[in-house]
Formats: sequence, C-alpha cells, structure tokens
Amino acid sequence: MAKASRRRPLTLDDLKVKEKVENNVLISQVHAENKTLKGLPEDVIDSYQMASLYGNRIFDSSKWLLKSLPDGMPKPCRLLDVGCLKPSYTKIKWIQPTYIDLHPKHPSVRKADLLEYNDEAGFDVVCLALVLNFAGCYKARFQMLRKARFLLKEGGYLFVVLPRACMMNSRFMTVDYFEKLLQYVGFTGYVKSHLSNKLFFCLVKKTNLECSGTCPEQPNLVINGGNNFKIKP
Repeated sequence: MAKASRRRPLTLDDLKVKEKVENNVLISQVHAENKTLKGLPEDVIDSYQMASLYGNRIFDSSKWLLKSLPDGMPKPCRLLDVGCLKPSYTKIKWIQPTYIDLHPKHPSVRKADLLEYNDEAGFDVVCLALVLNFAGCYKARFQMLRKARFLLKEGGYLFVVLPRACMMNSRFMTVDYFEKLLQYVGFTGYVKSHLSNKLFFCLVKKTNLECSGTCPEQPNLVINGGNNFKIKP
C-alpha cells in the first residue's frame, strides 16, 4: 500500500514568499540588464510596476512622508506625485495633490512624462516614490532629480523611495553616495531617511545652489550578485 503524501499544504505565508521572490527576480532582471521601460512591452511594464509596488503595499510610503514633513508646511501644500499608480493624498485636506504617470492606471492620474512636465506655480513637495528605478538609463535618473528640483518652490522638499536592492545590492550605489549626489544636484543632505527590509526612503530640501561643487565619485563595488543600478550625470 502506497504511503500517504506528507507534503505540507500550501499556506498564505507560502504564497506571500513566492510572490516576494518572483517580484525580486523581476526587478533584479530589469536592473541587471539596465533596460528602459519605454522599450518594454505593456504587459512587462505592468508586471514591473506591480512588482515595484509590492513593498509599498507592506509599508505605505505616503504615511512615512506625512510624518516626516516638518511643521509649518504651506496650506494648501502643493504636492506632485510622480509615477502614481493609486492616489494616496486625496483625503488629506491640507494637501493639494497632482498625480502623473507614464502609464496611468487610475482616472485621477494624468498621463505625463516628468522630464517634459511643467508647472509655473511650482510645488512644495515632489514625490519620486519607486520612480527612479523605472528609468533604465542612469543619465535619465539624474535628469529626473534635476527636473524634480526645477519643479520645486524655494525651500521645497523632495521625497524619494527606492527598492532596498537598488541601494544595498548595487555595484554603483550606496546610501552615502546617493546623499552626496543629491547635494550636488542642489538639495540638502538627508533631512530624514529610513531603510526598511524592502525599501529605502529619504527626504531632502531644495537649496539655492544647483550642481554645485564637484560631482561625487561613483562607487564601483565588488558584490556577489550585485545589480547594475546607478545614477550619475
């Protein structure tokens, strides 16, 4: 008589682990090959967006930003949320949000490219939450930082969220280098920063100097399995 199978039934935790692994593999493949999303099929773009959003489902980045902004912010506070898949600030009465994305998935999100977007009034906050990692070209990522600064009012704040792997498992990126790069672009050092199991968060403030001093030297680390994510002029 054949023995009964002792295979453990698939649990919800197992499914979560499987989803997490698949998301990480997809993100790593895109960055390892340094591809640009503009050249990928729509279904791959959708999958990548969902994979990058996985960590944000676990920890809502908008909550971190709202807790991290200093007292005395303008009211209404004009906020530009770039790469928005689902509006997060609509119910916050003192926030006046504008949502844009290259491939909108929600009726409240405008179809727009950050690098081509303009607003004469300027914003108090620009959010690049899981956005820089969407651009396959390192120069485009740098230009996105510069454009975000251009769209900010004097003393405005830039909020950046990146997958942890982009900061901690790249041959060309460290937390320290990213801070120096932001300072070179024309921001302060980190006003606040946080590194979770899945994501890196930081908040910086616009300064009066743009691309001042010398551009920091990009690291070139030897990391087993490291990806190619980088940002430089």
